[in-house]
Amino acid sequence: MRALFLVALVLTTPEAVLAQGSRNFVPGEGYGEIASAVVTAAPLTMACWMHADTTVLQYAISIGINLSIANDYFQILGTVGPEQIVAQAAGAGFGTAFSSNNWTAGQWHYVGGAFHSASSRFAYLDGVRGPENTSAQTPAIGGFQATRIARSATEPIWHTTDAQFAGCTIWDEALDQVEMNALSIGYLPEIVHPSGIVRNFRMQEPVKTDALVDASGNGDMPVFDFSAGGKEPDPVADAPPIFYP
Repeated sequence: MRALFLVALVLTTPEAVLAQGSRNFVPGEGYGEIASAVVTAAPLTMACWMHADTTVLQYAISIGINLSIANDYFQILGTVGPEQIVAQAAGAGFGTAFSSNNWTAGQWHYVGGAFHSASSRFAYLDGVRGPENTSAQTPAIGGFQATRIARSATEPIWHTTDAQFAGCTIWDEALDQVEMNALSIGYLPEIVHPSGIVRNFRMQEPVKTDALVDASGNGDMPVFDFSAGGKEPDPVADAPPIFYP
């Protein structure tokens, strides 16, 4: 029944636009951070809107499970040469899924990674699913953890991101291709797949609306610490088209 609803949703022309801002991240300055791993194992999905200003490595969302040894994490990022989206799980080794299409600086893209199990993950770019990566990787849970936007999961700081981000969402469930396509068209995560949302960060102004909300809309979760990088990223009016059906 839900699959039929989503198909109808995708085929329906959106009727209204939700005004929404974004945050502008520049290399070497602010990033978003929560001092915990909001999800520690697959299944999970991470996705957000990204507008790259330049063609550099763009770290979108990362969840560090054990940063004391640097190699236990989940993350999605934009690579260069070619410009693809990567969904990566790191444990004893690296399980890396790539998008089958390419991102372009200067325009909005919906980027994401769906981690179905320890040995199955996909990267998404604008609703298009790349090939499955089946390397078995289980990040080990450790004491030093963080969930970040616009910064790598690893230490020392890899901080090249030069992009705007909006609508960053993390689920403790693996979304399917129909759902990711609906999100890439501009439908809200709360409508497409409300269950399993553990963080939903819209990047709006004023700052109080940056509160992370759960699936029921309760805004009582902590906000990202933007000062960790030395400068809070500027809120800007530019945003992708996000619709109510």
